[in-house]
Amino acid sequence: MKKMLEYFLSNPGGNMEDKVSLLAFIAGLQPECVFHDDIENIAKVLAGILSVLDQKERENIFNQAFSKSNIIIAGHSITVSQPWFFLVLLINSLRHLYWLFSNKSKSFDHSDFLHKVMVESLKNVRILDQHSIYLLRTVNLILKKYGHILTSDMSFQVIKHMHYVDQSPLIGFKQYTHAITKIGLNLLTIKQREVFCDHRVIPVKGIETYNLIKMFTKEYLDMYIDEIVNKVLCSFKTNIENKDGSIFYEGLLVFNFEEWKARIWPFLLPHLRNIDQEGEFFQSLLKYWIPITSNAYKQDFYLFVRDQQVDMILKGYVLLETRKKGFINFDMTEDIWRLFHNLETVNLSIRIISMYHKISLCPSNYEIDLVLKCLSCNDETALDDELIKSLKMFFSQLFLYAHTDLQASEENFEFYLKTVDRFYQFCFNSSKTDFSEVELQVSKILLSILTGMANFRYFLLLSHSEITFNRARLFSLTNVFLFLSYNIVNAF
Repeated sequence: MKKMLEYFLSNPGGNMEDKVSLLAFIAGLQPECVFHDDIENIAKVLAGILSVLDQKERENIFNQAFSKSNIIIAGHSITVSQPWFFLVLLINSLRHLYWLFSNKSKSFDHSDFLHKVMVESLKNVRILDQHSIYLLRTVNLILKKYGHILTSDMSFQVIKHMHYVDQSPLIGFKQYTHAITKIGLNLLTIKQREVFCDHRVIPVKGIETYNLIKMFTKEYLDMYIDEIVNKVLCSFKTNIENKDGSIFYEGLLVFNFEEWKARIWPFLLPHLRNIDQEGEFFQSLLKYWIPITSNAYKQDFYLFVRDQQVDMILKGYVLLETRKKGFINFDMTEDIWRLFHNLETVNLSIRIISMYHKISLCPSNYEIDLVLKCLSCNDETALDDELIKSLKMFFSQLFLYAHTDLQASEENFEFYLKTVDRFYQFCFNSSKTDFSEVELQVSKILLSILTGMANFRYFLLLSHSEITFNRARLFSLTNVFLFLSYNIVNAF
């Protein structure tokens, strides 16, 4: 079949008899014999047949297909073996009549016809048949171009029908139901919107929650603030509803920060004092609440939370998000040390200082001191996976900064030289006495990063015509450290 379809597509000519024969062949196809890859080629072939007919003949073919009867064209009667499947193929072919949806097409010439196609398409959607996706796709295209064919009452009915279609377990249905209802929502009257734009009934099947929330006015949110925040908190407790809860919460951030503190924070505070870190609620806070609030209020959010009676680990994650987004413009040394000296947040403090939003940022002395102190405090136990990941990020930032800043001053070079030596001494000195798992892990991290940096360093050196003495020393030093790290790992 594929070769035959490709032949007709490459040879679109032929007389009407040929086109009738081709249409008869398509009308006799069985769904189980047609691969999804062939359906678009069939649609293009049908579009080629329809394009040579006048408008009345085209509409006549569709009307016959709608009534599930045989097709009469050019005096020939064509038997349709699978009326529903043929209708799907025929409707899908409209997407390939490009002139129908181009700007040159006059909408009033086709509105009645396309309205009927849309109605029949929706009527024939079978939520357990994957072929119905072609009906939804065509409806979506029609409404994008000819949305005016819907009245507010018709839009209301379409949205209600999408509520039914969205129950389909098949891939792709939800995408098109959301796209169709998004168009329909904009055509509803205020009274009709209130049926769906009610925080007590959201989420609504078939409608993307975001498209409903954005229709809430600030006055509405203010009136029902307590109910909405409580709904958000409840949704955060399950991994099924937490995404919708996050969209609800994001809708609340039309309030400025002072309003947020006065109107929303009091409802949140009781739930943030003692948090079960293994629960779904905590994961929802990390995944949704913290990033959304941080994006909205920047460092003001952290500075406020820092002084509140909430779980220390929550403060740490808010600081992490704030630093990751580059919203920090204050000295956070005390904040980091406070987290470092708390047993629950010591690893989180290292993760925070290992987070840089730009390569051009160099780790500070206090951050390097903190990493070394953390490693020293762990010299009797192995580092966990989270801390190893943080150290990889930290060392990568350190070496990337050094090797992309070839125009660095003597002071910068000495800083890098001293830093490399400090970590080398930590690993090498321990290996001569009581070498622990921590030193081995650190050596492996450094070995991995320096191995990856070797070719990069060499390229940078060759790409500059003037190689200073300091750069040559830098290249030699890191190669020596690479060699020593390799020996330490193998010696263990």
